[in-house]
Amino acid sequence: MRGCPGYREGAVLRFRKTESDSGAEFKLTYKSPMLLRDVKAREEFETELRDDSVLKILKMLGLRDIVVRKKRSYFTGVELNLSVDVVECLGSFIEFEEVNPKSAEDFLAKVRRVLRDLDLDGSELISESYLELLLASSCI
Repeated sequence: MRGCPGYREGAVLRFRKTESDSGAEFKLTYKSPMLLRDVKAREEFETELRDDSVLKILKMLGLRDIVVRKKRSYFTGVELNLSVDVVECLGSFIEFEEVNPKSAEDFLAKVRRVLRDLDLDGSELISESYLELLLASSCI
């Protein structure tokens, strides 16, 4: 985003549309550049939107619209929250989340314990976003 005042390399601006039986919900999220290297730790600021007008404005500003389609199932654990994502064109992923972990090492130890309990010990840990994975693929 060269030429965009205040843009910080690695920052993300995400517009999200979520559809359910009760209708569509819209959110705009700013994600700061990564705070740590080995885990996806960053500040996030999110606000709900009334409709998709903001998306139209962002497109008019010249921002690229890349759609990530996924189906997500949530699981709440004792130490970590998990979601299982099936991402169009990329496959299936388990996402681990903990709000304000003690440290990256402590968080990674919990992730490894869960992977071991699921008989997925030794699985590759990925910190790239689905957007980054899509951009590196031949899908878009």
